[in-house]
Amino acid sequence: MRPTPEVLIVGAGPVGLALALDLHRHGLAVRIVDQAAAPSTWSKAQAIHARTLEVFEHLGVIDAILAGGKPFRGFRAHNQAGEELAHVSLAIHGSRYNYVLSLSQRETELRLIEALAERGIEVEREVRLDALRQDDGGVEAELVNAAGEREVLRVPWLVGCDGAHSTVRHALEIEFEGFQYVSALIQADVRIEWPTPLPDDEVITYIGDDGPVAAFPLPGERRYRLIVFNPPDVDAELSVELFDQLLRSRGPTDARVSDPKWMVAFRIHCRLAAAYRRGRVMIAGDAAHIHSPAGGQGMNMGIQDAHNLAWKLALVARGRGRPELLDTYEEERRPLARDVLSWTDVATRNMTTVAGLRGPIARGLRNQMIRVMGNLGFVQSRMAQTISMLEVGYPKSSLAAESQ
Repeated sequence: MRPTPEVLIVGAGPVGLALALDLHRHGLAVRIVDQAAAPSTWSKAQAIHARTLEVFEHLGVIDAILAGGKPFRGFRAHNQAGEELAHVSLAIHGSRYNYVLSLSQRETELRLIEALAERGIEVEREVRLDALRQDDGGVEAELVNAAGEREVLRVPWLVGCDGAHSTVRHALEIEFEGFQYVSALIQADVRIEWPTPLPDDEVITYIGDDGPVAAFPLPGERRYRLIVFNPPDVDAELSVELFDQLLRSRGPTDARVSDPKWMVAFRIHCRLAAAYRRGRVMIAGDAAHIHSPAGGQGMNMGIQDAHNLAWKLALVARGRGRPELLDTYEEERRPLARDVLSWTDVATRNMTTVAGLRGPIARGLRNQMIRVMGNLGFVQSRMAQTISMLEVGYPKSSLAAESQ
């Protein structure tokens, strides 16, 4: 017989799955539901940074994650003619994970689902949250399954990890403040044949007259996540021919794209929830913040939200921590998200500016600026440390003040 859950998790993406593992590690009974019939067939996030790998180590899933992924250690930027403008090392100090791990979100989810199953926790599919109500003693959630059967479940706590269109956030009437960019992007999981040998453990970027295109290495021979920023028509039908044409128009003219596993187009948003908690209900991951994919921070941020929340919720649920401890979840994580939204916004706007440059003088100045800035040692070090998320701390947290 399934134990009565202490926490209901709505959403079984990487954030909800990681939270379920973390809460179970702390001894709480959890139930996790998702309205989708299965994990996503196409990959959203791909980069797993050092701090998140450390979290996976704490959760006991690091071996499975590393076994499926592919490390990459650098970033190369070229102009449209193929001349190298900058080579940035992503090597970092302070962690055994001295790289970025390339592993699709789908594969990450499958490994987390398997880990939960080993612990006796199954994701309940095609179950949606229809409504929630709460009082001082708990949360009442109305769940509806694929057959239309309704269940009213009362739990002490509920966490919404249900993405950008979060039902939980809407039920709490929390504003999702921000905007949608004019620019967009398209991406695909493809095979790329380069005209000359290129390192298969580095991100390869070309900056053409119409904007940048980037190829992120994936597990598998010559497999890449190909991302095209500012495509001419984001609403155009996607095809391997389109990606092939865009890569060759912005990069090497004799590169070849083939064998797509999936292709997708989407608009980019920059939004931050006005609050992360209302009483006994919290939100995490994309339900709380969404931003440009610059820097590959999104999934990593969400998993680290879950890691921050789990131990606090466990202490409060067991009566070993004051309820005010949960206030520090938003106090610590929301300012961090605001900072990430800020610098990814700057990076996104810079990419848009680059795409708008025309004429040999403007392009020459752009290329020279990239050469100078991209090859400065302190710039490289700062970029690698920021992306790795190893320097995340909460010096202004009330918990830090109490410990002094």
